[in-house]
Amino acid sequence: MAQLQLRYVAGEIDQVQVHDELMRWYRPDVAPAVDVRPLPPEQPGRVYPYAAEMATLMEEMNELPPYVPYIVMDETIPEL
Repeated sequence: MAQLQLRYVAGEIDQVQVHDELMRWYRPDVAPAVDVRPLPPEQPGRVYPYAAEMATLMEEMNELPPYVPYIVMDETIPEL
């Protein structure tokens, strides 16, 4: 997914191609959109814009503490 998004940000592919590729991976039983265009071949070693910043952001996000809600409410139903 990250590689597809990098290619989308770089302008190599459009949102329809991203969607169709994801559907091909996760839902092969669903027919792709009518105007499917094949993905252009990947270019090994190509440096995508903002790739380093995205990698740094992902590392920072992985180091965050787990989410804790502000208030934990008792959702049990009192018996009468």
